[in-house]
Amino acid sequence: MIELVRSGSGLEEGLTSDNKKFALLELYNGEIIGGAMIFIESNQVHNLGRIFIDPNYQNQGLGKKVMKKIEGSFPDSTKWWLDTPRWSVKNHHFYTKCGFTKVREEEDLYIFEKTF
Repeated sequence: MIELVRSGSGLEEGLTSDNKKFALLELYNGEIIGGAMIFIESNQVHNLGRIFIDPNYQNQGLGKKVMKKIEGSFPDSTKWWLDTPRWSVKNHHFYTKCGFTKVREEEDLYIFEKTF
């Protein structure tokens, strides 16, 4: 079972007033397997700053489950976006499988978005 543990005891406590960000730890059967950093730009637009899964737990479908849980934590969100290095083809594939679309390139980064 995938469980997200927010920084603080709840979503609101994990937010900071200056930049509205918080971290999530990803638990699988009680073991920490990764994490994520979310930046809230508005009530409906969120930036997935980072997401990572322990290599021992990759390629098992857990990343997609974690993404669904993260998105489900923000039911009012209308758009998510992220950037990832141009050279990180594995990331491009993962984000595309999660429903993101590459919308532009900025120097050595690809920008992906997902709208609801």
